[in-house]
Amino acid sequence: MIRPVFDFCYTLSARVAAVFAFRLRIEGGERRLQGPALVVGKHASYWDIPLVARAVRRVFRRIYPWFEMASFHGYPLLGRLIWFLEWNGGFAVMRPKDLIRLKKGGITDKEELKAIMRRVNGEAAATRRHVLERGDAVCFFPEGTRDPGRVAPLRSFHEIEEALAYMVETGREVTILPVLPCYGSRPKSLFRRRRVLLRILEPVSGEGRDAQAVLAEIQEAFDKAWLEPEQVDAH
Repeated sequence: MIRPVFDFCYTLSARVAAVFAFRLRIEGGERRLQGPALVVGKHASYWDIPLVARAVRRVFRRIYPWFEMASFHGYPLLGRLIWFLEWNGGFAVMRPKDLIRLKKGGITDKEELKAIMRRVNGEAAATRRHVLERGDAVCFFPEGTRDPGRVAPLRSFHEIEEALAYMVETGREVTILPVLPCYGSRPKSLFRRRRVLLRILEPVSGEGRDAQAVLAEIQEAFDKAWLEPEQVDAH
């Protein structure tokens, strides 16, 4: 089972970003929470992972964030780096669109493709369960894509389903925490840093609710809290 090297990679990269690339401001998260947790992030940039990890450390202090990532099966280079991503707390999930890449790579048998997806997603489900049992945080981006210009419709709710089922089965509360990184305009000068407002929103209750209702509430919270780049610049 993977164990993230958090302090070296996530913390260092977030500090580097805050010092050299961004003028980072964190809003919310003053109330200290305890794990296990499901952290639901808006995906706008490659920097979202260290920034969301920073939010997790701010709110939960001692727990580690484990991030879902797209499957790199079939990538010539990135496919060889999966071990490094896993070493740092990432784990792969496979979506139907990933099968297209595998087909282009020469795997055409439908049963073989289905078997690969079942194996990858089965390992992902086991990892999510293990993380919750440890009292740590599972972080994922339910849009299923990276979109810096808007909050796209939230699609993925299986992670929420699993967290709610875990709560019913164990009687242990799982904090569902939305986190929204909002990026300002790109500066015209290399010597100016881009503004980023990292908004840690109020936790969403999952008790007695279904996953789609929880996801709809998170969508509404994201839509209300989202700021355009010009608004971030003036914030």
